[in-house]
Amino acid sequence: MNFLLVCIGLANAGGPTVVLATAAPPGIEALWQETARLEGTSGPAAELACRPLVEDLPLCFRVEEEGRRRWVTRADLQGWGLTVEDLERKASETLTTNPFQQRTVSGGEGQWWAVDTPAGREGTVLLHPEWLKTVGPNPVLAIPGRDTFFAWNLGDAELDKIMAVGIRKANEQSHIPVTTRILGLDGQRWVVRGDLKSANPQGMQ
Repeated sequence: MNFLLVCIGLANAGGPTVVLATAAPPGIEALWQETARLEGTSGPAAELACRPLVEDLPLCFRVEEEGRRRWVTRADLQGWGLTVEDLERKASETLTTNPFQQRTVSGGEGQWWAVDTPAGREGTVLLHPEWLKTVGPNPVLAIPGRDTFFAWNLGDAELDKIMAVGIRKANEQSHIPVTTRILGLDGQRWVVRGDLKSANPQGMQ
């Protein structure tokens, strides 16, 4: 898959200045290991620095180097003397204000929200679940593509259907598709509300 580029190199002393939290497709960690194995790489360099976000959907990290973004590996962590928790803290500081921007459904009155950030920083919202609460009392989040985030307040049947169609289309057309699952919050914890491929999220018709 073209979203996986094994980039092995010496880690920069002192660690990266910019860390990007990234919602990654299910199975990316196994695919990375297999690709690395085929290229003769093993050990920490063959393991991505990720943690589970929900179920089998991983939250991974990228760094910006010379104008390009690359995935962070366990070898990087060793070289930097950092942990995944340290990466998460650094990534959470990438944005300081809520990036959810309200939009209106074309030809209708329904409201939805997009994440408007500099390229690559969209995933920061996953480290600030409190930001989703600006959407409404029953907010949900969709991540059809790696840097594509949609949110809306679940419960209006017409809007729910419109968003479901848009999410499926965005997932199918994405260069780097992530998931058709719909995420919500249990306090400050992300949870799966449903999957558009197998069942409607709670409250959707």
